[in-house]
Amino acid sequence: MREHIFNHEYIEDKELVFDILKKKKFDIKYVGLDKMNEEDNYKMHHYKFMIDKEIFDYYEGVGHDLIEDNNKYDKILNALYCLLQDSDTLNLFKTIQDFGREFGYEDYEKAKRVFKQCRIIGVKLGRVFTKEELTHLRLNMQF
Repeated sequence: MREHIFNHEYIEDKELVFDILKKKKFDIKYVGLDKMNEEDNYKMHHYKFMIDKEIFDYYEGVGHDLIEDNNKYDKILNALYCLLQDSDTLNLFKTIQDFGREFGYEDYEKAKRVFKQCRIIGVKLGRVFTKEELTHLRLNMQF
């Protein structure tokens, strides 16, 4: 993973990010084409992403390359970045109404469901990283 971190143009303090991530066990497995939820009209590439013992669902659009041996760590870094962004939603929006307005949700229940998923991601990330580690990762992984 070190090589992928140090070759990544959007990671600032590469040594710090590597020092945090090298302590964790990562894996990512392709599940197949799937909808993120039953309301979606389109399918995406669905992955199971693991950090230590925490498992996350991760989706990418069909325009992205599928996982292969040569891009596995890039997929891991991208998945981690997306999870960090999702979990950071809780820091940016204190209410579901604010969240829904910002992202254009007209259906309160759908906004509530997505907001709750962001909270779950944040809780799971908090189980594998310290608050300080999460802050460093958010500040240094700007894809």
